[in-house]
Amino acid sequence: MFKKVIVGIDGYRSDKDAVAAARAVAPSAKLNLVMVYAASEEPTTDNLDSYRELLRGDAIRKLEERQRESGVPEATITAIPSFAPSKGIKEYARAQGADLIVLGAASRGPLGRAVVGDVARGVLNGAPCPVLSVARSHAAAATTPRVIGVAYDSSPEADAALALAVAVAQESGGTIELVEAVDVGVTPQVWGFQVAEYLEGLVGPEHERLHTLAQTLPVPAKASAVRGSVHKVIHDLSTRVDLLVCGSRSWGAPGRIAFGSTADRLVHHSPCPVMIVPRSATAEHADPALAEATAVA
Repeated sequence: MFKKVIVGIDGYRSDKDAVAAARAVAPSAKLNLVMVYAASEEPTTDNLDSYRELLRGDAIRKLEERQRESGVPEATITAIPSFAPSKGIKEYARAQGADLIVLGAASRGPLGRAVVGDVARGVLNGAPCPVLSVARSHAAAATTPRVIGVAYDSSPEADAALALAVAVAQESGGTIELVEAVDVGVTPQVWGFQVAEYLEGLVGPEHERLHTLAQTLPVPAKASAVRGSVHKVIHDLSTRVDLLVCGSRSWGAPGRIAFGSTADRLVHHSPCPVMIVPRSATAEHADPALAEATAVA
């Protein structure tokens, strides 16, 4: 299924979990371990060029260490020149036609460089392919996904996430658990009847619709619509599956909650690896500096 898999390496403990997750989800793919090193677009000088070569050499040494420690001697390693790690990874993934990017969510950039925010968050914004994030060190990263959860809301992004989850389940021999959060929010009594009771009646049709959808899938699947906050429902789902797959827009009824805050929580705190299918983005022109990102066999 996944053939071209890029694993972002930054020299932190999450590297080994990212590699393990990549091997678990894409066992037949040859991995490409990548690290971004600083490269300004300003005019260069001899001294600056020498400094960049030192940074590139440090990045390659770190990649070789991770290659050995993670037990993937067959993996390709690539040092990418870019001032912004997230941009460098996205541009390189686009240029290589990658079909999966894998990251440890604790990424802060290589070689001690200060980076605002983190690489996982930056890559998710406009990634050219699905992104698999491993929030923290745990055995689940190396587990072949047998139960795959899908956060669903009938949006095109959710449909794309479901299709990807089905493909993963077919390859791993796994099953699907499809869940939609029905967040009714505050439900005061109005006009002599309980709004809560009325809104509770909205859950039943959603549950039936998802159940019908699950029966059409080519892999074993179960589905449910659950009343509760999107954060809680999806977090609960993540505690009982091996892999959580979601789209990059929103979960639950339209307009209930933006993707950003929920995705951020999942990427950084989910007890299982999270695969996010980003909304299609307009391809940017590749960074000319990527020509310097020569793969090291």
